[in-house]
Amino acid sequence: MLLDALLDLKSTHDVIYSITLATTQVGFSSTEFQEQLGDASDHFEKLILKGRIGAETTLNAAWAKVSDWRQHVCQGEFDHVYIPYGDGLVQMLAALRFIPGYVTPPANVCVETILMRGSFGYENARSRTRKVALFGIRYAPIERLHLIDPLPYEYLQIKSPSLLRKVNLLPDPITATQVLDKGQARRALLLSEGNNWIGCIGMIDHRKGADKLVNAFVSAELPSNVRLLLAGKHSSDLLHLISQKNDPRIVSIDRYLTELELNQALGALDLVATPYPDFIGSASIVLRAAAGERFCLGANSGWMKRVIPAFHLGVLCDVNNQKTFSTALAAALPKALQYKPTTHSREFVQYGSLTNVYAHWTDLLRQRSGIEPHEQRLAWPKQLPVENTVA
Repeated sequence: MLLDALLDLKSTHDVIYSITLATTQVGFSSTEFQEQLGDASDHFEKLILKGRIGAETTLNAAWAKVSDWRQHVCQGEFDHVYIPYGDGLVQMLAALRFIPGYVTPPANVCVETILMRGSFGYENARSRTRKVALFGIRYAPIERLHLIDPLPYEYLQIKSPSLLRKVNLLPDPITATQVLDKGQARRALLLSEGNNWIGCIGMIDHRKGADKLVNAFVSAELPSNVRLLLAGKHSSDLLHLISQKNDPRIVSIDRYLTELELNQALGALDLVATPYPDFIGSASIVLRAAAGERFCLGANSGWMKRVIPAFHLGVLCDVNNQKTFSTALAAALPKALQYKPTTHSREFVQYGSLTNVYAHWTDLLRQRSGIEPHEQRLAWPKQLPVENTVA
């Protein structure tokens, strides 16, 4: 999506620059790279990074990024650098910045990154977590840090407004989801058309609460024609749980899904379940569901607690209580079958549109290139008073 934004700017404003994509050899060989970027390989050069050395730990991963930073950013190879995942690296750079010349890039080099985890903006965040996060934002030698979660952004507005000069609230950069006819989507995935479908798509694991969904579904009082679709790569423990339940109503598609298949899986559903327990950050499946005009049943915490009721995207429930979750599934399905998008849900979808993502991604580059801001750049929409939508 970032590549598309840069190519769009390049073509519409006749800007002359070359693009280099840097990742490890494993990254370039991955299924995800072939699916997302393989067809666009003519538009960029490849830079192979060394990657992690030693055990697969967070610290080793961060040090590998620091090494890449020193070799490719500090040497001034590139004028504008995007790092789509800056967690860990930002804090490391902030600490190392106090060593003269160690991680400071040349003055002409501009760096942007996304902080995916904004837990410091959540109510139950520990004091140490907040201090480390604010230290990283303040001192990392990075021109612009993007947040895709409004909660930490709002926290900065209240507690550290001076830091907002280098922070931007970015629409969550996910691929656009098309509104599909349910019958058409079900036929594409060979699903039965005479049933109603509840489902979870993407990674199917404990982190996403898929185990809670399976247990709640099996014990819920639902009509006999209701099925559960789990579509996406399954963790081994989830496969074991599904096997244990041995419920013919559970349909599993255990593999990496292409963007088209993700769209079809979501389009096949009547009710989209996003039972992510204690989840930090935005939930891309909720965004896809909003764009695909599907009703959500989400966890009553964090980003979902704020966004789902505020923009009329569905209802919430306590997913950590199996009985409550089971009851909520049964209560939410009739609402899902009658769901129609509202003005506010459409406003939310428009904010997350590809056009707006491109506008935010290229905003700083436009400034440096003497180009006017994108005319369709939208700020985070004003939220509505949150009504009681806990199922």
